[in-house]
Amino acid sequence: MSKFRKSLVENKGFTLIELLVVIAILGILAAVAVPRLAGFTDRAREANVEAGGETISSNVELYIAENGKPPVLSVLTTSSSDYYIKTDEGYDIAAPTTTSAEDYEYTLTGDGYVATITPTGVSVAATS
Repeated sequence: MSKFRKSLVENKGFTLIELLVVIAILGILAAVAVPRLAGFTDRAREANVEAGGETISSNVELYIAENGKPPVLSVLTTSSSDYYIKTDEGYDIAAPTTTSAEDYEYTLTGDGYVATITPTGVSVAATS
């Protein structure tokens, strides 16, 4: 058997250079991946607030269709109500600013975002 083959058969570990190359590659991959993953939580929080706003909008529109006016806040927050909205812990729904079916505005705040619910739709913005 040649000397080279013997050394390959007898050598059962990695050299220091091989280990350093692997560590360097892992470091480069981590440096690229971590900043990209950091924004996912913010986008998920924003999407959660927007989904909550869409739920409120649906319930408000249903209430208006049945009663001709937007619901008072207690209708949306009382668990025995047909229009009850369960919000995540730390989220708050604010009362409508008007009682007109064509011009109401509810707000849902939580996780650093505020969703504004109006007859035209839901808009989400970061709170300061």
